[in-house]
Amino acid sequence: MDQEQIKLVFEEGMNLLAVGVFISVPFYLLSMGFLSALHDYPKSQRIKSREKLEEVVKEEADKLGIDNKKIKVNFINEYKNFMTRAYTMKDGDVYQLYFSEKLMTRKIVRHELYHVYNDDCDTSNFIHYLISEPRAYLYGAFEIKI
Repeated sequence: MDQEQIKLVFEEGMNLLAVGVFISVPFYLLSMGFLSALHDYPKSQRIKSREKLEEVVKEEADKLGIDNKKIKVNFINEYKNFMTRAYTMKDGDVYQLYFSEKLMTRKIVRHELYHVYNDDCDTSNFIHYLISEPRAYLYGAFEIKI
């Protein structure tokens, strides 16, 4: 292949890549929005007390085989950003789970515990949002392990 052919093949590949990104990014955003909305339905599953939250965390951690001694439950009054209802951070061997007092549901607890189960609490990289979040949304909403 001469340089012109290589250039044409490269341009063709870049066009296909651009079309793929153009199609897949909106689909990804829509599917994440849909899965996120499932965490709020039905409204009757809200957890209204710290005692009930700790009970639900224990039940769901047991389902995943997570040692409850490695989990500490905390409340947040302010959000990290407008989308944050809960988040998980690793502090040594202990996982700190933070939940909004007003927006706690069993599905959100499952979502956060799935991050613990997969040890993917690091939100500083792009892979977290591309792989870990969709996987946790699926487990939170449908209890599907991937």
